[in-house]
Amino acid sequence: MSPSTDTFTTLARANLACAEAAATAWQVTEASHLVIGRRLTLMARALGSPGDADHAELGLMVPEKVAAFSDSATAIGNEVLGAQRDAAAFLWDIGLAAISGWPLPARSLARVCARSSEYGAQAVSRTLGSVGLALAPIHESVTANARRLSGAAAAN
Repeated sequence: MSPSTDTFTTLARANLACAEAAATAWQVTEASHLVIGRRLTLMARALGSPGDADHAELGLMVPEKVAAFSDSATAIGNEVLGAQRDAAAFLWDIGLAAISGWPLPARSLARVCARSSEYGAQAVSRTLGSVGLALAPIHESVTANARRLSGAAAAN
């Protein structure tokens, strides 16, 4: 593939990742609504009768959130490191072009221009893709909770 085709493909994939992240965010919102409603009901019942409270479920709330948000932060941190690697590689290419003589030979200039497009597309792709990566652990946790609590609500 040519550099322009690679750049276009990278941007098209970023657009798809953005749409997928929006769908994931909607699923998180829907599942959160169910989970919050069910857990508020559990807490209200616990206030009236602490001995009969679902302590196991209530005890899961904080550790689940800590785990999901820690995994989310790790995903973002890994993306930041990847972006730094991309930037360093791009700067290396510019540095090589800069020391190749002045005025820049056509080959060096063409490489820098192509690399600029590729780097820009990678930066956009990483930025949009990181939303989905950050949401993934939260989505996994909240949708699992919604499934579990829906089953528990049906049993009660």
